[in-house]
Amino acid sequence: MEYLESILGKQNPNNWHRHENGGGWVKNTAYVAPTAFVGENGLVYGNAQVFDKVIICGNAQVFENARIYNCAKIHGNAIICENAQVAFDSEIFGDSKVCSNTLIEGGVWSESPLTLRLGEYNFTNVRPGFIKIGCKSERFEYWKSEAALKFAKSLKMGEDNAKRYTEAIDFFIKFGK
Repeated sequence: MEYLESILGKQNPNNWHRHENGGGWVKNTAYVAPTAFVGENGLVYGNAQVFDKVIICGNAQVFENARIYNCAKIHGNAIICENAQVAFDSEIFGDSKVCSNTLIEGGVWSESPLTLRLGEYNFTNVRPGFIKIGCKSERFEYWKSEAALKFAKSLKMGEDNAKRYTEAIDFFIKFGK
């Protein structure tokens, strides 16, 4: 409990338990599958949900409404929060922070994945070399094609945002993974 309180401040011990697989701290409002592993300094709290064979270790934290699936590994000082989702064989570590409505579908992330909001649409690196806009996830190369420009127009992004679309894609290719 001392470690937990050093991170989150004073806590009611009746609201927490140690996960049976790894001994990490899980708040009673969160869900962690018995098949998942939460290492002794891992924290899962809020309404977070951890499924399948996920591994959370080091000083990693998963909280608010975040969801982690499949065989994802969260470690180091990584933070997964808000409504973020991490799935498949994704590995999030170091000081990475995955938040908002970001969806990560694979790859190794030692830095926070890039997310950009343009109008009502999020542009997100869902895995290295891919950008997801709205519900469509494609390789960087696709987003530079004529087909992608047609897709962008179909979103009815508005004249100002449609003009910034190409700039946003170039930004992702330059700074994204």
